[in-house]
Amino acid sequence: MITEGSGKGAVINFALADANGLEIGDEMEVGTETGSVINVKIIGVFVAGSERNQMDTLPAVNRIENQIFIDNESYTGLSDNAGYRKIAVYTKKPDQIDVLVQELKDFLGSRVEITTADILYRQLEVPLNRIVRVMKLMLVFTLAAGVTITSILLCMWMRSRKREIAVFISMGKKKTDILMQVFMETAAVFCLSVFGACVIGSGMAGIMKELLMEENTAVLLSVSLQAGDIAAMFFAGGCIAVIAVCISLLPILRANPKDILSKMEG
Repeated sequence: MITEGSGKGAVINFALADANGLEIGDEMEVGTETGSVINVKIIGVFVAGSERNQMDTLPAVNRIENQIFIDNESYTGLSDNAGYRKIAVYTKKPDQIDVLVQELKDFLGSRVEITTADILYRQLEVPLNRIVRVMKLMLVFTLAAGVTITSILLCMWMRSRKREIAVFISMGKKKTDILMQVFMETAAVFCLSVFGACVIGSGMAGIMKELLMEENTAVLLSVSLQAGDIAAMFFAGGCIAVIAVCISLLPILRANPKDILSKMEG
């Protein structure tokens, strides 16, 4: 990335770098039609995502592979006119692009002409919002189903262990120790489940990428399982496990061990 302290540097396309055997840290000559030539250091390589979607008849000067981004100092050394002909501004909040345009107009006044290019975002906004709403609804149903199913399974498991728990309590073992033991057993099974879910999720990420991207799209979309997703899964799954254990185990711990043993023997 070109920053204020980068010095003379250039960011080139990966296809141009591969074709010429260039790597980050190498130096290259950049020149203009007027004969101005300077040496710049390659400080980055970019991927536009539209390299394969260009027409064969597209002039070389307009191909994305031949676009080179340089810093202001290098541009000043190449051009007699140190001014800017065109400035591209990118935002991480495309839904607030109108606010950004107004702020630029207030700052620059009538000295420039400002145009926006948010057609692709507008096209993707509606389907993506629908996907987000569906995913949130599925998450709610999944959490509810997870609590219900896990509680039922643990209740069935605890029912078969009533005698064991009653014997432990009769022998003087603390109820908190029994509760922690069940928590540890549940946590071990839960960690194995999370590991399996991560493996399956990583495989599903590639399938989701193919479903969301068209073959002729000009957008490079990355779909992967992030650390934040794993942390959220641990948190949600941990809450479900705690609730399910409490629902299944507390009635047994509150009961009298003698009553439990007499019922089991009767």
